[in-house]
Amino acid sequence: EIIESFQFVSKKYILIIAGSSIKNYHLTLLNKINKLNLNNQVYIFKNIKNKFWFEILFKSKIGLCFYRQDCTSHKFMAGTSTKFNNYLMANVPMLVSFNKDFLRFKKKFDIFNTVDPTKPKKIAKKINYLFKNKDRYNQIKVKQKKSFNKYLNFDYQFKNSYKIVLK
Repeated sequence: EIIESFQFVSKKYILIIAGSSIKNYHLTLLNKINKLNLNNQVYIFKNIKNKFWFEILFKSKIGLCFYRQDCTSHKFMAGTSTKFNNYLMANVPMLVSFNKDFLRFKKKFDIFNTVDPTKPKKIAKKINYLFKNKDRYNQIKVKQKKSFNKYLNFDYQFKNSYKIVLK
């Protein structure tokens, strides 16, 4: 759906998909990219080194943090996902799955926008919105930075968990 959404995203933006390819799934994605003629807009990097991943991460403008709602852990990823936490640490505004868990998290920390990740046109609309709406984009960045520095970092979370465990 993310790849399909880039048919409707401004051509001046690119999508980078980085990670491990399980059972050569990247070939399926490359096939879709070719079929949709998105070769100049969507790129796949597989099995990359951490240094390269963090270079991409810190240069990114928007992070996409979607999870299929097909298992319990994917239904409860708000605040615990490595992907989510990487974007948060790098202060990259995010689009996340529109589900109960993320909506609950959003009430406490308004640090992302939500979208139905199964709808490519809706994903594209939200991506284009964030790029065009500089006020919301910058608001997310400011709130992310404050939230990360104060609450959503390892040190704070560890200290709170440690207190609970030792009671």
